[in-house]
Amino acid sequence: MKKIFLIAGISLVVLILGAGIWAYNNPQAAIEVVFDMGGIEEGEDMPLVSGSEVDGGTASLDEYQGKKFVVMVGRVDCDVCKESYQTLEKLDEDFSETSFVMIGEGDQTEYAKVKKNHNFTFPIISANEDIKKEMNFKTFPVFYLIDEQGKVAQRLNGYDEKQLEDLLGDAL
Repeated sequence: MKKIFLIAGISLVVLILGAGIWAYNNPQAAIEVVFDMGGIEEGEDMPLVSGSEVDGGTASLDEYQGKKFVVMVGRVDCDVCKESYQTLEKLDEDFSETSFVMIGEGDQTEYAKVKKNHNFTFPIISANEDIKKEMNFKTFPVFYLIDEQGKVAQRLNGYDEKQLEDLLGDAL
């Protein structure tokens, strides 16, 4: 009986160590396995939400139907989102032919300042409660590449400059 417990204990330790090594080498995947990241999954239809544009007027994802485009879901007080703004500013110039839309949770006035300070030319839709519910906001930022059929072709959780650049390049 002791032998069975010893083998079971050693197996458990090996399993835990293996999982730890995998999680250490694949942190984003490990987070996604453990936590519900919310949002829209790859292969699902992107909801064609519309709402107030932070500069005034309205903006809608309907405008991009039938072509590839990229959507960023962010939050105005999210530090990782803020880190991405410098890259977005650069990529807004480098990939000017790529359709890009930000959907932002938080104060519309603050997002208007962000747009002005970074010279963003793309629309920023202020997320109301309906948009938050329909898109299942849980983590920020999330970048989506939407294909011509309106489905999520790629999803990038968090911010990585190279991956974001690749995502925008794939939208061309």
